[in-house]
Amino acid sequence: MKFFSSEKWNKIKNDSNLWWQGELERPLIQIRLKDQKSIDKLKPDCPSYEFTSFYDLSIPEELIIENWHNELEHTIHLGDAFPHVWPNFGPGVIAAFLGAKLENGENTVWFHPDKDLDIQSFEFKINPYNKWFSRIENIYKAAIKRWEGSVQLGMTDLGGNLDIVSTFFPF
Repeated sequence: MKFFSSEKWNKIKNDSNLWWQGELERPLIQIRLKDQKSIDKLKPDCPSYEFTSFYDLSIPEELIIENWHNELEHTIHLGDAFPHVWPNFGPGVIAAFLGAKLENGENTVWFHPDKDLDIQSFEFKINPYNKWFSRIENIYKAAIKRWEGSVQLGMTDLGGNLDIVSTFFPF
């Protein structure tokens, strides 16, 4: 991979292990510098977004990954930094897996129930065929296929239990 060598990965892993063992006599410091001019040249049909949910569902997962790959190729990883991406669908995306409506706002994501629910009879059950669950699963599969373990994939923010419940039963 052009933007990160196996030697650098080995040093990062070794230093991180030493740090966790209390044997690295310095803090771990990650610094990333992005070449803005290069980032501005991203594919015009797939702009860079802070929230992955901002990408229209018609945009293939592979194009999103290529967009992130382009950003990574124009990022310099200094110190203990390494390539990673965070597929961000908003805090509490489990609510969308449970049937809540995911609404992209300006620089944020909200979750709303699509109908009034009875708390006595509501059953929390994730539908593995839910469009948001499938979208996240397919993005992770495409990223794993593209990078073959050379980029760390962060976990989307599933949310806290009470935040998820409050999506369906706001007070």
